Parts: sequence; structure tokens; C-alpha cells
Amino acid sequence: MKTHLLLRSLSGLAPKIIIFFGLLTIAGSAYIGHQIPLKVSQLYSVFDDAALFKEACLFLLKIFIAQYFLRVSYQFLVSLLVTMILRRTRREFFRTIIQSRKTNADGDEIYREGEVISRLMNDTEAISELVTSGGLTIIIDFFFLISSLIGFYSINTFY
Repeated sequence: MKTHLLLRSLSGLAPKIIIFFGLLTIAGSAYIGHQIPLKVSQLYSVFDDAALFKEACLFLLKIFIAQYFLRVSYQFLVSLLVTMILRRTRREFFRTIIQSRKTNADGDEIYREGEVISRLMNDTEAISELVTSGGLTIIIDFFFLISSLIGFYSINTFY
């Protein structure tokens, strides 16, 4: 019940929130991807000093926790958006089906509602699985990888 109220209250803002948080996730992931090589190289240079080593390890732990929360919150918001889109699509489709019942001369329905509704449910569930299973996280991973490569290049001492 609470989720339904949340979905209804966010219906107009949801795409803007998802886009904003998606860009924030990409930027955060890129920052984290750039910082990991730098901090790992720093970890080796401060290995002899226990206080600096502990500080570098804690920073790396914070980076990994931040990456985890970025991903979880992004997946939650994407799932919320997909739920809202599917709900709206199904509602409009059911309204259209109910308003446009067509029958032939014998009184039988030309399009069986059960078949059409079943196809709609299967198709929307397939779309939902595609989006929420990680299809959009490829973009985030790409920026993470590119920024990590930039971070590795910046610590390269052979040039």
C-alpha cells in the first residue's frame, strides 16, 4: 500500500529524478573509478607507516561502500520507474481493450481479451526484466572503466 502511494506521488517527478540520479551515479562511479588506482598506489607507498596505511585502507573501504550504495539506490530508482511505466501502460491498454470490444456477426469477440492481455503481460515483464536486470548499468560500468584507466595512466611513472 505504501509503495502504491509513493508511486502515485512521484509520477510526475520520477523521470527527472531517475535522470538526475543516473547522471549522479555515473559521475560518482567515474570519481570512484579514478580514485581506486591512486589510493591503491598510495597504499603501497605508505605500507611502513601504520597510521597512514590505516587511513588509506579506511578510505578504500569508504570508496567501496559508496559504490555499493550508489548501485543499490540506482537499481531501486530504476525499478521504481519501470514499475510506474508498466502500470501506466497496462492501465491505458486495459482501458482501450474494454472500450473497443469488437464482435463478429455471431456475437463472438474478434480479439480474445485473454490472449491479448496475456501477451501484454508477458511483453511488459520481459521489458521489466531487461531494464532491471542490469541493462542500464553497462553505461555506468563503462564510465567506471574509463576513469579507472585514466587513474592508472596518471600513476604511470614510465613516461
